[in-house]
Amino acid sequence: MAIIPEIILAGRWLNDNMEKYIASEVVKLMISRDHKIKGANVLILGITFKENCPDIRNTRVVDVFHELKQYGITAASCHLYGIGDNYHPQNSHVIPALIRRVHEAKINDAPEVTILGTGTPRREFLYIDDMAETCVHVMNLDQETYNAVTTPMQSHSNVGSGEDITIKELAHRKGYRLRGRH
Repeated sequence: MAIIPEIILAGRWLNDNMEKYIASEVVKLMISRDHKIKGANVLILGITFKENCPDIRNTRVVDVFHELKQYGITAASCHLYGIGDNYHPQNSHVIPALIRRVHEAKINDAPEVTILGTGTPRREFLYIDDMAETCVHVMNLDQETYNAVTTPMQSHSNVGSGEDITIKELAHRKGYRLRGRH
């Protein structure tokens, strides 16, 4: 079996330029639908999860965020949380990290909860059971109903609420005093 270097290099080029392709396709789609580009908010779903990557920094999604920013578009991703989540003190996601820190503050009678970072990044959250229930619902739709609410080649479903919140607002909404880099 011969190895053809051009095929390997083409695959690397495609992977290395995927964020540019995704961003340009998003912009083209927005233009075709007369959406304003500069100042737009885009929610990225699906490609943010890779089972063997403990967090988003190990995927190319961050590169997509940066590429969209060059067009003046703010991108966000929906964060799933729920039973079986990662509660590690240093590398868990927002909701399980907050749960752990609140639990630790409570058992230590601490007057406030310490969070990492500024608390200013905005996130949209979705409980994993709600996601699963929605997937089952969509899979059980008859073909006519499914076709009525989707278009060919764009048959995605937005499961999220479309509303985001800062981590600081989330913690304050639950009544916690925070200590961190505010």
